[in-house]
Parts: sequence; C-alpha cells; structure tokens
Amino acid sequence: MERLSVCEEEVYLEICWMSEPPALEDVRSAVNRLGHEWKPQTVSTFLNRLVKKRYLSMWKKGRYYYYKPEIYLEDYQAAECTRMLNRIFKGDRQRMQSCLIAATNKYGKNG
Repeated sequence: MERLSVCEEEVYLEICWMSEPPALEDVRSAVNRLGHEWKPQTVSTFLNRLVKKRYLSMWKKGRYYYYKPEIYLEDYQAAECTRMLNRIFKGDRQRMQSCLIAATNKYGKNG
C-alpha cells in the first residue's frame, strides 16, 4: 500500500466516510469543511493521484466523474496503525495501547 500525503489522506478518508460515491464538488465541499479553501482543480489533482495509487476508482456518469474507494477503510486504518506501532513505538504494542488510553483520557475523543 503506497503512502499518502496528508492532503491525499484527507480526501481519501472523506470519500470513505460518504454513504454514496461522490462527484468532485461533493468531495470539495467535504474537505473544505475541514478548514481548507481548495479550488476544484486542487481537489481534482488529489483525486487523480488517489486513482493512480489505486486507492480510488472513478467512472463518468453524464457530465460528472464519481469516485469509490478501492482500498477498504479498515485495511487502510490497520496499515497506518501498524506503521505507527513500528515507527513511534518500536513495535511495543503495550506502550502504544497505554499511550492511546492516556491520550483519550487527557484530550477526549476528539483530542
């Protein structure tokens, strides 16, 4: 699984959380609610990168392209957790679990 930039990841995750395959404007609205002010061309660039990396598939219906995750969110989450475990905690699961519990207690669910 190829690594994503922070911006690519935000776009990918927003699409994963949508109930229906979105068009470009749906994706742009979702990521801009995160605090961005991205123009359609910017979002289109990230979508094309995600298609090229095989995180998304796209198809045209009428005038619009629609996007669907090709990598399940759960698989992406597992891969990222494993990377974090190995990178930050040197594979120590107990330390990672303790850190997650402590951080949740200190900062809350949305910390």
